[in-house]
Amino acid sequence: MQLKNGVLSGKSYVPDGLSKAQYEKLRKAEVNKKEANYQRNVKKAGIFMDYTDFYIKRGTDTKDDWIRTVTRGHDMAKTKFDWSGASTDVDKLPESFISGGKKKKGRK
Repeated sequence: MQLKNGVLSGKSYVPDGLSKAQYEKLRKAEVNKKEANYQRNVKKAGIFMDYTDFYIKRGTDTKDDWIRTVTRGHDMAKTKFDWSGASTDVDKLPESFISGGKKKKGRK
């Protein structure tokens, strides 16, 4: 048995400032939003990463030199900027690289 929103009758609560039709529309939108979120999460069910491929890619299936790398075997996220400073494209550099460092705080 699935729960559903009740039907508004003549004696049902309707928030002050809304008509019965507006309140029904709002309640229906909330139900639709909740159902869309549920369906979005249902689509993610059963999707997982194959750890065998992960270990082979990382190199931990046959050797242990991965522990001495900078990331220690972790997958690193991309950042918005090129923090290495190797890029000459100004759009890809953080503002602190372009302006020459941090601005001084306080009085002159």
